[in-house]
Parts: sequence; structure tokens; C-alpha cells
Amino acid sequence: MSWASKIGGVFSNIVYLICLLAVFFTVFFFVDHLIPLPYAMYLVGIAGVLVHLLAQVPLYRIFRVHTRILEDHREFTGFVSTIFASFYGVFLAFTVVSSEGEYAAVKQNMDKELTTAMTLMHATEQLSYPLAVEVTEALISYMESVIKDEWKYMAQKKESLISKAKMQKIWDLIGDFEPKTQRAIAQYEQTLWSLENFNNARLERIYWWNSTIGTMSWGVLTIGAIYIALFLFFFGTQHSVIRSTFHSMIISFIAMALYLVYTNNILFNKHVNFDPVVYKKALSDKIFEVRKPRRASVAQ
Repeated sequence: MSWASKIGGVFSNIVYLICLLAVFFTVFFFVDHLIPLPYAMYLVGIAGVLVHLLAQVPLYRIFRVHTRILEDHREFTGFVSTIFASFYGVFLAFTVVSSEGEYAAVKQNMDKELTTAMTLMHATEQLSYPLAVEVTEALISYMESVIKDEWKYMAQKKESLISKAKMQKIWDLIGDFEPKTQRAIAQYEQTLWSLENFNNARLERIYWWNSTIGTMSWGVLTIGAIYIALFLFFFGTQHSVIRSTFHSMIISFIAMALYLVYTNNILFNKHVNFDPVVYKKALSDKIFEVRKPRRASVAQ
């Protein structure tokens, strides 16, 4: 066989491997557009298994190895892959836990935004009944805009101009109010403090994408997964079917874990189904309602 044919064979096998990886990454990044998230994660795991199995033949052709050679070197490859997988497993576990923590923290921040909005509403009740009515109506309008408009922008790491304008209206309503008594002034300061907390909770929600995993971490996770897959390719036993089965399980688990980390970093993407349930429930339960005044307003 001439060198040209050998090089051509290697090149064709490399192109085949690149195509397999392209198929896997296409499934990885776009499957959530077609099916719900839990099923998408399982499909990514299945895709990882298929790519791993189909990539064995071109790799063996490139490196010119066969089962007997793999069996002769199983002690070395097994030891190295075990040590490497241990380090990778620790890093992957840390990343998954950190990503899950961010997921829970976002939910906690949404609760914080809702509770500070309720605190603001009750604070305005102590100032003036007409003001409380206006602020409550503005809060309801703001929550509706978050659900219908701002949520789709957050997946693009942006804020909604409509929701921003509605928040500004709340600031204007409270800012234009003029307390006339010492007691009203003290209560007004408390209201401003509640408004500031509410605004800060909104900003934290909007800019939560800053806490996502960085490029270097993703690089380590991706390269580490490729290294482990390559080591598994060159680990041989007499029972090739059992070996391939267990190796496929490992690759499937790594693929699903990486997909879990990936989806937890695009929480507000509509395809991930992280919906503003808290805001919807608040509006459906009608928790933003001003109580009828039982006495004259404090401020006046």
C-alpha cells in the first residue's frame, strides 16, 4: 500500500470522526428545541453511546490496533484511565454541584423579588391608600410584563424595555409622594428601602447569567471527556461485548452530566422550561391587593 493511499485512508477516517462529533454536538445543543428537557438529556446520553461505538472502527484503523494488542496493554491503559477518570470525576462533580446550586439560587432570588414586592405594597399602605392602589396596580402590571415580555429577553442576556419602564413608573409614583408628618417621613424612608431591595432583586435576576461557567471550565470538561473516551477505546479484554457495554455506560453518563451543566447555565431559555412559575402563581392567587383603609392615612 502506497503512502498516498495510507494518508488518504487516515484522512477519510479523521473526516468520519469529525462528522460523528458534529452529529453529537448538533444533538447536544439543539435537541432541547424539539423535546422536553428530561427526555433531551436521555437522548444526549444515547447519542454519546452511539458516537462512541461508531468511532471505534476508524480509530482502530488509524492507529492500526486490534483486540489482541489492546488486551496486552490493558494493565497500562486501565491504570491510566482510572487515575485520569478520578480527577475528571471530581472536577465534573464539583461543576455539577455548583451548577445545581446556581439553579436553586435563581429560584431563591425569584422568591426574593416577589417578597420584596409584597413588602413594598404593604409599606405604601401605611403612607396613603391612593398611593398604595397606584403602586399595587403598577406592581401587577410589572409582574405581567416580566412573564409575557422580559422572560424571553433574559435568555438573550437582556432586559425588557417594557418591564424597565414599568419599574421606573413605580419609582416615579413613590418618588413624587411628599410626606407631611414626622411619622410619615419615617415610614416613607422605610418604603424607599423596600423599593431599593425590590429593584436590586430584579437586577440580580436579570444579570444572573454572569455567574455561568466560564470558557476555561468548559474547555477542561470537554477535553477531559475526550481524553477519557480515547483511553476507553484502547482498553481491551477478552469479552469485547461486555467491555463495549460498560464503556458506553460511562460515556453516556458523562454526556448526560455535561448536558445537565449546560442546561443549568441557560436557565431562562424557553426550551429549558424554567418558567416564571412564582410570578404566575402570585397573580393567579391575587396576593397583590390593597386592604381597605380603616383609618385616615398616615402621611396626610
